[in-house]
Amino acid sequence: MRGFSLALRNGIWNLMGTAASSIAGILASILIIRSLTPEEYGRLSYYIWLAGLLSSLGVLSFPVALTKLTAELRGRERLEEGQALIRWVAKGLLGANFLLGLLIAVWALQAPPQARFFLWIIAILPVINALGRLLFSSFWGHERYKPTAFALGVAALTQLLLTFLAYTQGWGIRGFFVAMLSVHLVALGVLALYARIRPPLVRARTALHPSPGTRRRFWVFAAPITILAVIEMIVWQRSEVFFLERFSTAAQIGYYNLAFTVYALCIGLGVALMNGYFPSISRNYGAKQWTRVQEQIRQGILLANLYAVPLSLGALATLQGVVLLLFGAKMLPAVPAAYILFAGLVPAMTLSVFGLALSAINRPWALIPLGVATSVLNLGLDLLLIPSRGAVGGAMANTLAQATFALGAYFVLQRVLRRTLGASRPLPIVPWRALAGVWAVGLGSAYLGPYWIQAQLPGGVGVGLAVPLATLLYLLVIWRLGYYRALRTPPAGDTALRYRILHILGDRYLPKDPDAEATGGLTRVALELAWRQRRDGHEVWVVTVGARRWQGEWRGVRLVSLRFAPLPPLPLKGRRLAFQMHLPYVFLTWRHRFDIVHGHQYYYARWLRAGGRVLHFHNDPCPPRFDHARALSADDLKVIARYGDALVAVSRFVADELERGLRQARTEGYVVVVYNGVDLERFFPERWAEARVRLRREWGVPDEATVFAYVGGIIPQKGVLHLARAFERLAQRTRDVYLVLAGGSALWRSEFGRSSEGRTYEEEVRHTLASLQKEGRVRFLGVVPPTTLPAVYAAADVGVTPSVFREPAGLVALEAQASGRPVIASRIGGLPEMVAPDGGVLVPPGDEPALEEAMWRFSRDRARREAMGREALRWAERFSWVRASETLAALYGRILGGGEVLAPKHEHK
Repeated sequence: MRGFSLALRNGIWNLMGTAASSIAGILASILIIRSLTPEEYGRLSYYIWLAGLLSSLGVLSFPVALTKLTAELRGRERLEEGQALIRWVAKGLLGANFLLGLLIAVWALQAPPQARFFLWIIAILPVINALGRLLFSSFWGHERYKPTAFALGVAALTQLLLTFLAYTQGWGIRGFFVAMLSVHLVALGVLALYARIRPPLVRARTALHPSPGTRRRFWVFAAPITILAVIEMIVWQRSEVFFLERFSTAAQIGYYNLAFTVYALCIGLGVALMNGYFPSISRNYGAKQWTRVQEQIRQGILLANLYAVPLSLGALATLQGVVLLLFGAKMLPAVPAAYILFAGLVPAMTLSVFGLALSAINRPWALIPLGVATSVLNLGLDLLLIPSRGAVGGAMANTLAQATFALGAYFVLQRVLRRTLGASRPLPIVPWRALAGVWAVGLGSAYLGPYWIQAQLPGGVGVGLAVPLATLLYLLVIWRLGYYRALRTPPAGDTALRYRILHILGDRYLPKDPDAEATGGLTRVALELAWRQRRDGHEVWVVTVGARRWQGEWRGVRLVSLRFAPLPPLPLKGRRLAFQMHLPYVFLTWRHRFDIVHGHQYYYARWLRAGGRVLHFHNDPCPPRFDHARALSADDLKVIARYGDALVAVSRFVADELERGLRQARTEGYVVVVYNGVDLERFFPERWAEARVRLRREWGVPDEATVFAYVGGIIPQKGVLHLARAFERLAQRTRDVYLVLAGGSALWRSEFGRSSEGRTYEEEVRHTLASLQKEGRVRFLGVVPPTTLPAVYAAADVGVTPSVFREPAGLVALEAQASGRPVIASRIGGLPEMVAPDGGVLVPPGDEPALEEAMWRFSRDRARREAMGREALRWAERFSWVRASETLAALYGRILGGGEVLAPKHEHK
């Protein structure tokens, strides 16, 4: 169990103890039913139900309140107060149960002879049960579930041995009754012995009574859950037995009791598994760690369905054969009632999670109105259905009440959490996609598989094969699909969530060594985000599709190139769907389970399997006139909005254009602005002071000269020819200016492509600057690797970004400012958002005289240039990859329902 959360480990221990009790109960029931008639079994069932009911009335929900409050006090580091609370509750509870036992003894004295023996035994139970529940709560409140699991296991074994003796010695109903109730006494004895050896309380001097504030909190919490306990007795704990005893026959009580016993054992195992989340959520609530609270609610709901779905579907396929094999044909009338009860298993288990979550966050009263209404519904259905339908009517009443309660509890929990966190929309606390996968797996492995096996092999052999094979197949598929990963926990003391994240790049070039090879801005952004996410502990993949298949690793990030699928593009509604690129991604997401698929300028998310799909817009989604082939149509935007859980824009400009396009397409999407970051440490100018001197010496640049730097693709969209012409005229006005260009027409590869137009454009730029290049005043550096790029910025004095297309963000402008260099940029697209108000100059796009004048002013005023460089550096500090990564983590959490729910709609700088 290493790696799983403490809540889940405790739940597994509790499950193991309860499983031992359940197995012993099933085996004991087989012996009892085989030796008694349905009428005798019905009578025994009635007295066992009465014993359980009176024992529950003796403790109500006070042990649950004790578990919750001690766990919460632990979260607040008030251990002594928790110990005082345990002693105070123990005194009151033992006294009350002693009086209850006396009342039952008085009842026994006045009862008919045939009932007197059973009532005398029942009179002893309240005190024993109260002591046991107090010890259990003490251990559970300190999140120690291993001792209680051991006690349950020993008690279950003793119960089975006594039942076997009663069966072989012919002790009859009385012997079976004592054997079944012996579990309370044995569990108490084992746990008391364990408590003496390793007590759950810290040996310290504590007050005799808790503080008035703690007592008040206890009563405030205990009162509503006590009402809920009474509701539970009506809705969950065989209230139908009471009506069956009055309106039906003893045989019908026996049939219903058998159906409910099997169902209740499954419920008990599931509640035991879920129970570990109760003190854990309480502790996190006490520590005000709401992110962890939400994560654990989501985990609990997934775990409840992972447990209940195969049992519910498997019961439909195998229950008739199991009852016939274990209990004989005389109990087959119990099967229809069992079918109906098992139909309510999933709602019942989900309801248990909702209930414990509300109790753990101190809102148990929120379910009381719903519980009262459901109880009235349950009682009304009992009166309506039981007289005519017997056990089947009781099962129908119970299941309908369970389903109604579960549905209502979901809306109650939503309302409470939304009010607590100030959310304006429903919170994604239910992992709907994961649950759909669980149901699909359960339908195939737990229902269709066993049904087919029994059709081929009728009788006990088919049942004996179907059950274990279905169980094994279900567990293997669930494990292979990675559902267990959602139940894992961060390292101790760390409340962040861990995700498996897939960044996809379409068919853009992905270098095997990103530190040594230059890449386009989009790929660089994806790699920078991936690296930060890997440093935060996530498992991160960056994947592209190309002609060759390869895998590698960079800074802990998994780099993968998939091979194109051998399929031609498919024309559809005027578009060409590139399945040769999309299918490899689809197969990858179905082979490996990802929490998040994050598409970078790759918007077709249909069939990509993940917990959440984020579509990252690095370019203008709706350009009005330039490059119309890249504009997204209304149909494109509808598909994007339908299959993208969040749409990330790299600037306010891109977000506005995206929202405008969505409105025109008459659809909606969740748009979040996440600005690109810059590695401030890598570009910090003082680190590159020596490199600046060395490069300027190599370039033959005097110390007093001004160097302008352009970094990026030499392509028409970037306006490099306008820069060349403006600099050519500037060079005629003064000789102390220099220009370096880092990049080329092939820099972006698949993003813009090295078309003949791109090569011609680069040749024209070179021709314009040819004479100045001969003089040594212009240098074409070519594609510069990322490790060298900071030195280029350091050697320059001013960065220039002369784009003429609607630049979405302008990463190079941020890098120049992070190097302490002012920037001249076009006033277009998202560039104005990237440039410091006092650290750069904006010029109209394509305006060569304005560009020349801005460069002239910088070359004439060194003091202004340096002052603006300092402002630019301060401005760049607002744009960090760490901040971008944190914003995305909050967004992922909102999508998956585990992290910060209220991610802002627009992340402004």
